[in-house]
Amino acid sequence: MKANIIVASLLMLALFSSCKDEKKEEAKAAPVLNNIQVTLDLVIKKDDSLQLFYKDEAIPAFNEENSIITPVKGSSERQEIVFNLPEEITPTELRFDIGNKEGQLPVVINNFKMQYKDAIYDSKDSTMLYFLPNNQLKYDQATKTLTYNKVENEPYDPFIYSTELLKKQVGNLYKTKK
Repeated sequence: MKANIIVASLLMLALFSSCKDEKKEEAKAAPVLNNIQVTLDLVIKKDDSLQLFYKDEAIPAFNEENSIITPVKGSSERQEIVFNLPEEITPTELRFDIGNKEGQLPVVINNFKMQYKDAIYDSKDSTMLYFLPNNQLKYDQATKTLTYNKVENEPYDPFIYSTELLKKQVGNLYKTKK
């Protein structure tokens, strides 16, 4: 009788431990993205928010409805700010508003990355080849730093926007979405 209890206990133990192993393996698998994820690696020293505007062929101009605002905790260390675009969006152009609070800049832009499923586009530390600053920003290539350039009679609105080079580089990423 004791032998039957011991055998039954060992079988139960084996069953439960194998289930735990299966759950651990499932947890290790990275989730598959069903949308395009855009990541900026930067140093922004004060609490603020960043806004990503996106356009596709059906959206003629950047607008608030087609944007994502993400709060940012200020730090002197590098941090990645992630934007998850809606699943139905395949952007052709991007625009990042670099801080909403006047006096925020300078900001160091280290890297830019886009991902969809297994396809990744990474600017490999040359982000500003793929974006242009508007007239309210100055860019120092040696330090990768954006600083504010006050323009008379214009409201505070510093941003960077995508170039034709970025459109070409990420074209293959979008082919995986179709």
